[in-house]
Amino acid sequence: MAHGPHTKSHIDGLSWDDLRVLQAVAHTGSLSRAAAELGLTQPTVGRRLDRLEQALGVPVVRRTSQGCHLTDRGGALLPMIERMQAAAEGVQRVAASASNELEGVVRVALGPLMARHVARHLPWLLGEAPRLRLEVLAGMDFVRLERGDADLAMRTRAPEGDDWVARPMPPSRYAAYGSRAYADAHPEARTDARWERCRWVSFPAESSSPSAQLLRTLRGPPPEVGLSSSLLVVEAVAAGTGLGLLPTWCGDDDPRLERLSEPIDDFGIGGFLVVHPSARRLERVRWVARRLTELFSTHSD
Repeated sequence: MAHGPHTKSHIDGLSWDDLRVLQAVAHTGSLSRAAAELGLTQPTVGRRLDRLEQALGVPVVRRTSQGCHLTDRGGALLPMIERMQAAAEGVQRVAASASNELEGVVRVALGPLMARHVARHLPWLLGEAPRLRLEVLAGMDFVRLERGDADLAMRTRAPEGDDWVARPMPPSRYAAYGSRAYADAHPEARTDARWERCRWVSFPAESSSPSAQLLRTLRGPPPEVGLSSSLLVVEAVAAGTGLGLLPTWCGDDDPRLERLSEPIDDFGIGGFLVVHPSARRLERVRWVARRLTELFSTHSD
């Protein structure tokens, strides 16, 4: 089918930068948040959207006082833009790996407690790869691997699709921990009476965290101290506030803590280290994945 000059001018007018603006608006829901994500001003984002719609000849975003929503045409474009973004990230990774397989950047997204454990062992982790750059993204926000936000990320479930590589991680076993000073002052901490007679530090009572649910099963009443972060729980337990249920790879690694129980039977939190599809052939990414698996296997029981 032949295309007239009008259609050809639309295609020639498309810009990747403008398509990225549409992608950011779709993910954030507003011009201002998209501008902040892209490091642009809001008027610039608006102008680029106008330019994109002019090039396409159809509206792609519906702007309202409540925010921005994609039109049907904009929604149809989004998955294609996502694939273009992933392909561009893949080209960059392959190019960066050309000179040295253990050179370049590897970005890893982990929860705060796992990220803390990695930070404590960086000399070991990077000892054999002095030219590698490791970026650890710590937080509970869901990192979008398909957008190239990271090369590796911890997930509780393996992703769907044949392109993904999901390396099973050793299940995290949990045990009771406390500071030696607290255990010396409260001898019951070293006995089975710990569940009823000691002060406990965990997440708030309404938390759906697996460790918080386990503690409720083991002792019934909610913890005397509830904190919203696993990092805060570790620090409070190490300071002698009370006892806490912690992964053995965390508690055994902290010299301020004493393990006061055996790992809880029939309880372990597993997961997968998921590799971005375009990074799975890079030796440096596979190497970091192997080192992380080994690190979290050290205290798995």
